[in-house]
Amino acid sequence: WLLKTFRAQYGTVLNDRALNILNKDNFENIFEAGCGAGASSLVHMLRIFDLRYPNGKLNEEYKNIIYTGIDLNLTRVENAKKYLPIFFNYYKNCINFILEEGDLTNLKFQDNAFDFTFIPSVLEAVPETDVDNVISEICRVSKNYIFITDPYDQYPLGYPRSEKELSKYFIKYGFKLEFFEYKITDTFMPNKCVLQTMFK
Repeated sequence: WLLKTFRAQYGTVLNDRALNILNKDNFENIFEAGCGAGASSLVHMLRIFDLRYPNGKLNEEYKNIIYTGIDLNLTRVENAKKYLPIFFNYYKNCINFILEEGDLTNLKFQDNAFDFTFIPSVLEAVPETDVDNVISEICRVSKNYIFITDPYDQYPLGYPRSEKELSKYFIKYGFKLEFFEYKITDTFMPNKCVLQTMFK
C-alpha cells in the first residue's frame, strides 16, 4: 500500500492548479468517485494540509473537511478505512473520512451534495455503454468542480478519452471544461501519459 501510494499514485494524480482551487475556495465536502484502497485520497489530502497548515501549525481559518469516497470493491474500501486514519491522526479534528462500497451508476447522495469531486483513474475503465450514466450521476451530486485524472495510454479493456470527448458528456449536465493537461508521469513504473481535466 505504501509503495503504491508514494511511488505510483503521488506521481500520477496530483495537479497543482486543481489543488490550489480546492484549497483557496475552502471547500468542506469532497467526494472521491472510485477511492480504491485510499492511496489517491492520501496524496491529495496530504498536499492540501501542507497548503493549509504550513509546518503543521493548525488554525481555525479553514473548515473541517468531510471526505466521502466510494468504490465497487469492498476489500479495497476496508483497506482505506484501515490505513488512512493512521496518516491523518495529527489532523483527526480537521477531517472526517466516510468510505463506503458504492456504484457510480446509482449514487445515493443528494443533488449538489459535494463542493469538489475527484475521479482518479476511473472513467478510463468505464465502457461506452455506461459512461454517460456514470458522468450524469457524478454531475448530479457535484456542486462546483470535478477533477479527473486518467491514463491516456491504451491498455487492454481501457477506454481513454480526450478532453474533447469528455467535454461532450459533461456539458450535457451543466459542466464546462476549465482546464486540461497531458503529462508524462515519472514513477517507478514505466513512464506513461495521463490526462488531467477540470470541469466547472
